[in-house]
Amino acid sequence: MVLTLIYQMKFFAFNNDLFRMWLEGVATSLGLSWFVSLPTIIIFRNNVKFTKKIMKTKRYQIFEKYVGIPLMNFINRVYRAIAF
Repeated sequence: MVLTLIYQMKFFAFNNDLFRMWLEGVATSLGLSWFVSLPTIIIFRNNVKFTKKIMKTKRYQIFEKYVGIPLMNFINRVYRAIAF
């Protein structure tokens, strides 16, 4: 990851507009994940009583493994294709 960031910074450093757009994209992605997505998931999973019971069931684990995670991966790929 660090090598990718170093390469991207070197690649975009010669054009100020591209470098600014790249930095805005990185900052937006990190901000959304740190301040929106992760806190929402943590609050929902830990503080809602009925989710604790549901998450312990084998049915939920299978659903999350075969539907939830691939769906989120697909959404992330589509977002990346549109955003960049």
